[in-house]
Amino acid sequence: RKRDDLVTEVEREKKDLVKLQLLLQGSISAQVNQGVQEYANVFLSESSQKYPHRFTDQLKDVYRSFMEVCEIALKLHGQLINVQQALLQQDMMSKFYQMK
Repeated sequence: RKRDDLVTEVEREKKDLVKLQLLLQGSISAQVNQGVQEYANVFLSESSQKYPHRFTDQLKDVYRSFMEVCEIALKLHGQLINVQQALLQQDMMSKFYQMK
């Protein structure tokens, strides 16, 4: 769902910076990120061999797609912000790369 919301916002003709920021923060912030990262750790790590491959492969595809959309949205956000929001951009980029 978050991925789809980000895609919609990125593809929107008239960009809404506030909505984009909220979506990004909700996708990569530490509180939310912990859930995403925990899924990746449990289901996509080397120890995930106990789960059916078709499901872990699907989850890998979804996670990869989510990360790609987050990166595109972060780049767009970086183009839309003003100087006062540069620290927020840096913080989100840092959190994103930690998550990646």
